[in-house]
Amino acid sequence: MRRFNAHFGFEVNKDLFQADNLERLRELKKIIPLPPYLQDLAVSAEETLTRNPWIFGRRASEIGYSNFLEEVGQRNQKFFLMHSVLQEPAYLPTETPRLPGLDGRRMAKSYGNAIWLSDPPTEIRTKVLKHMMTDPQRVRRTDPGRPEVCPVFAYHKLFSPRETIAWADQGCRTASIGCVECKNAMADNLIKWIEPVQTRRKEFEAHPQQVWDILDAGSDEARKAAKRTMKRVRNAIFKSEDARKRPSAAAGNAPGGS
Repeated sequence: MRRFNAHFGFEVNKDLFQADNLERLRELKKIIPLPPYLQDLAVSAEETLTRNPWIFGRRASEIGYSNFLEEVGQRNQKFFLMHSVLQEPAYLPTETPRLPGLDGRRMAKSYGNAIWLSDPPTEIRTKVLKHMMTDPQRVRRTDPGRPEVCPVFAYHKLFSPRETIAWADQGCRTASIGCVECKNAMADNLIKWIEPVQTRRKEFEAHPQQVWDILDAGSDEARKAAKRTMKRVRNAIFKSEDARKRPSAAAGNAPGGS
């Protein structure tokens, strides 16, 4: 996406190719590497770059726009502009971007270490109490633990209220609570959180047409967004909007035109 923006969103100010800036073009030719088939041409620097302004965009796509600006120098930066044809998605991390599985590894069906949204409360509690690992260094009930490495505490941070999180953190570090007690508290809050999700799931299971209606509505919105995006892409590559304007402009200037 960044390469696409650098390639098709790159714009060179036409003032750069004016006679007053010939010295700058000679300077830029020394900095910007030319393709092999242009290096041996017996033409001036200004003529080479004036005929082939795409060389700047090619260089910007190779090294990045910010690096390109540093390369051309501060006094030449005003001649170059980058348009974001496509918006790069931003990473939006959460406090718990990924939940560990019951065994501490990433949660995966192939590992058999997952808690499913469809699991009934009894099965969730059984998985937590019997199969979810805790701090491996806390061997005895009297040993202090490390919540930051415990999968149970990772679930606390996502599903438990603040007071319970503080209670589990303090109790684990001071060994004032045991792992079973901590697991039970976490399981209570996990079941409480998942209950409305399962209720909603059952409603959709009873009315499958609602699911198809939601998918169809989402597809319509996605199609509209894709059309807007592809319009920007086509205009950036082919200048399609400019091409559509030319016939009408020509008709207006033709003899007898209104």
